[in-house]
Amino acid sequence: MYLVSAFSIRKKNRFVLCALIYCLSNWAQTDSKTVFNFSFNDHEIKEDNEKIKVKPVGISLADDRFGNKESAVFLHGHAASYLNLGTSSLLKPKVGTISIWVNLDRIVYAGKGYLSNPIIETKNGPGDDFIIAYLMSYDSYSKRFASCSTKDSTKEAFVCSTNETLFGKWYHLAITYDNDFFTFYVNGKIQQKYAKGFEVQFLKGDSVMVGNTANKKNDRWSQGTFDDIQIFHRVLNENEVKELYESPNPNRTKIIIDYVLIGLSIIALIVLVAYYLK
Repeated sequence: MYLVSAFSIRKKNRFVLCALIYCLSNWAQTDSKTVFNFSFNDHEIKEDNEKIKVKPVGISLADDRFGNKESAVFLHGHAASYLNLGTSSLLKPKVGTISIWVNLDRIVYAGKGYLSNPIIETKNGPGDDFIIAYLMSYDSYSKRFASCSTKDSTKEAFVCSTNETLFGKWYHLAITYDNDFFTFYVNGKIQQKYAKGFEVQFLKGDSVMVGNTANKKNDRWSQGTFDDIQIFHRVLNENEVKELYESPNPNRTKIIIDYVLIGLSIIALIVLVAYYLK
């Protein structure tokens, strides 16, 4: 009787273990395919599939890099103008890729702390120093884009762009990271692949902020246009990041149809005028 019971228990434990492995495997596969898009192509400030609630503060809709009306967001360069993407853990992958388009107008000197203008960031812990889970910003001293992730005061990954940043110009920025490497891209090109050597941590309840540091010691903000923010739950390879940079106008088909309709209208008008003249 005891042997039968022990066998049943072992069989049950094996079943539970297999079920757990299966669930974890499925979860991992689903998680790696997860991506959140903030494209603003519907002329609304929201996540495309409305899975994440965003909080826009003091910002406006503006033209995107293709000239599409009200398809990007404009931050006005003061403390009360920023985009809060929310506190969801879905915005904070342990292994991931953060992609964003940005067109900065100028250096914003107002504020305090290190002179930089934030693009997107979230924290890894409480306090004011060495609390960056991931960050992209404009570094006003070097006049370059910079990206960063810190473990603590002893370990950080910091990479800046190889060329100086020009104002009034669109740039595509992306970072990819896992426990081993932190890679920074500008316009589809690797700036540096940094040997990271630590697991990124996130502060529960902290927001992912666009255009505002939300930091008492380094209180800074940005002025410019931001678009096509994407957060992937996997490390994109170099070709995939390049494809993000080379992505076509989402309204290209609509533009072609509009041109065709305009052309047909002109032809119809010419035929009509010719008919009446005859």
